[in-house]
Amino acid sequence: MKGMEQTSASLQREKSRNTDTTKQQGYCYEYIDTGKVEGLPVQDSRYYINKEDTCASLEQTRTTHCIAENVASSLFCTLFPQLREGNRKFKDACHQLKELAENGDTFGQYYYAEYLWNGKFFEQNRDLALIYFDNVREEIKTAARQGDAFAQCCYAFYLLNGCGIDKSLRRAAKYYKRSADQGYGLAQYNYAMCLKDGIGITANAELSAHYSKLSADQGCEYGQVSYGLCLQNGLGTRKDDTMAAHYYKLAADQGYAVGQRMYGICLFDGIGVAVDREKAVEYFICAAEQDDAIAACHIVGCCYDRNMNMDGYGTQAY
Repeated sequence: MKGMEQTSASLQREKSRNTDTTKQQGYCYEYIDTGKVEGLPVQDSRYYINKEDTCASLEQTRTTHCIAENVASSLFCTLFPQLREGNRKFKDACHQLKELAENGDTFGQYYYAEYLWNGKFFEQNRDLALIYFDNVREEIKTAARQGDAFAQCCYAFYLLNGCGIDKSLRRAAKYYKRSADQGYGLAQYNYAMCLKDGIGITANAELSAHYSKLSADQGCEYGQVSYGLCLQNGLGTRKDDTMAAHYYKLAADQGYAVGQRMYGICLFDGIGVAVDREKAVEYFICAAEQDDAIAACHIVGCCYDRNMNMDGYGTQAY
């Protein structure tokens, strides 16, 4: 949440992907990786500010902080759920994150709690999630009040979902804005969703589009899809199908299923790009292999109904 589709989450492959998962997940999503160091992804410094500036009150070393972020991010290296069971890298990342949490690492506990809360990568267990959330709540709250952008985004998730504290949509929006105004890409996306849906704040389409663009231009895949939707539908900004397709492709090329699905639709129907239905099917399949039910429906409904040649696309799974 790492949504609103958070996260500091998130690529979730949630149980109800064909619904508004942004509201279900609480607008806090996961991290994305942009490179690898010693086998683990590293964060884009434009997107993840303050990763080296842990507040002293957290009593976490810079090294431990970065390890927690990198382990959480490495969960996204495996894009296809059907490969996870036999994928050692994915298993190792899950084990490392769980171990960090069990050993008391602040950020390890937060990430682990968020994934347990949303049922992401681990079996959903909100009772256990609340235990870990409670363990680090005061540290994160203190850091948030001291101005740490990452902690502010995390604490907003607590407030939005009532994770062991009283739910407060107004205060959640306030903390998302504080983090967003420091340039934290994920918080910019989350705050944009607050503005879009009037969550804890008066709805404002223009400001929502503005924050979505800030997030998108930092490389946040959720912001890229969100801003693409603003452009495609003329929500708070000038309608521009070409730029909408551009932002969908940016998200798609990061492996984000919703971006892959939306760019596939653009290719299939010629929205902002030339029609290329064979390529569209490839994007639909990439998204469907991440459990995107809507993309799977496009494969069956659009492709088969229009008598496209699906040989070699592996559609037997659908």
